[in-house]
Amino acid sequence: MIYKTTAPGAEVDRILDSTDHTAPRNFQFSDLEPGVYITKIHESADGTTLGNLRHDFWVDAVTNQILLERRFYRVGGSDTYDPAADTIKISDPYFQGKNITGIFQQGNRYLRQDKSEWSINVDGEIEFGVDSIGGVQIKNWADTVWAVEISYIQSDTGGGSQKYGDVVIVTADTTLSAAHWNMNIYGRGASNKLILTAPALASIPENKGFTLVHDGGNSINVVLQLQAGETARFLGGNYNNIKLGIGDWIRCTKKTISGTAYLFVEPGKGHWDQLGLIVMARKVLPNSIRLDGTEYDLSVQLRLADIVNDLPGDQIVPYGNLEGQFDYLATINDEAVYVNHGFFARDLVNNMVKVPDLNNQGVRFLKSGSDSSRVNQTPGGYQHHYVGRHSHSLPRDGGGVLDIQSLVPTSNSDEGISSLSQTGFHNPTGETVMRNTGLIPLMLI
Repeated sequence: MIYKTTAPGAEVDRILDSTDHTAPRNFQFSDLEPGVYITKIHESADGTTLGNLRHDFWVDAVTNQILLERRFYRVGGSDTYDPAADTIKISDPYFQGKNITGIFQQGNRYLRQDKSEWSINVDGEIEFGVDSIGGVQIKNWADTVWAVEISYIQSDTGGGSQKYGDVVIVTADTTLSAAHWNMNIYGRGASNKLILTAPALASIPENKGFTLVHDGGNSINVVLQLQAGETARFLGGNYNNIKLGIGDWIRCTKKTISGTAYLFVEPGKGHWDQLGLIVMARKVLPNSIRLDGTEYDLSVQLRLADIVNDLPGDQIVPYGNLEGQFDYLATINDEAVYVNHGFFARDLVNNMVKVPDLNNQGVRFLKSGSDSSRVNQTPGGYQHHYVGRHSHSLPRDGGGVLDIQSLVPTSNSDEGISSLSQTGFHNPTGETVMRNTGLIPLMLI
């Protein structure tokens, strides 16, 4: 029989088993709400009337971990490890390696270990001491029933961030059902995206949920899609869908507050708060794309679509090679420059996008708003743009100074200068090239 610890008097479910119990048995209760349950094993003569209580466990239904166990011993009883009358020990090999935290005498009280009323001896036996109240030796008085409590250290210290126990693998678009509650759902899509649709939240039992993991496959994103008008609480906001990248996972629980049903979603792993962040690396990272001018289909790259849709208008240009368009090529200071390759290009008709091409460019940042006086206004720019045109001067033979910008590479013998080249000033053929760092520009998606 099982009971919730929050309502220990209300039976939740029971299993009747009349088979031979000489060997260990496994029992499974299905479709439980998350929580800690008291599991009691009774003798029963008719399958209905409860007899002697033989075992008592506290079990976490999410992780299947035992939290607390009680074992019962009747003095002079018929079980193998029931103690004999007038002895001062309880010996059971089951105690070896266990964390015994309490000894209770039914009809009386807990014995106090801190008062030396009981201890564990070198053989792993429970050994009684002297009653701290009456001053007499505690022993196995005839017909006494002892309850020995054993506590278990939990292996997951993360509390609410731990995942559920059983695993369900999903490879095609699926509407979630009762078969998925309290499960680890591993999305391993066969197509380029995998959509898992939640039913109406009112149909999901209260406090039930699931863990969703993007487990690779061919899907770029695994999407948890709610019904129209329904809300998932996630990262401090309300969302109708949540998109996972490869390796991301979330834990979801249905809860009704003030008459409104929500799906509360806890991020387990993922960089949702860094989507669109530009980084540098020596290889393409998981859930990232190269910023090299590549074209993407936004009906497939779902998180990239969210990023592009949130961009301000001055960060997006149209497709094409005319002025103001993505592939417009202008000659500036004797150099051919794609002045708009630092922007995103959007094809609204076909739902496509070209990402910025930051290859072979340095990084410059926008000042407030647009800056039409500068070439290539978004991150990027060529080396010689870092040093604007400026003046140098040389002394004249007859006194004063000579402005170098007034000179041209021809004969000026009357000034005592036969030739002067401007190579190095805005002439790309004489420009020194920065060393290649081997870093790749990426954007997290």
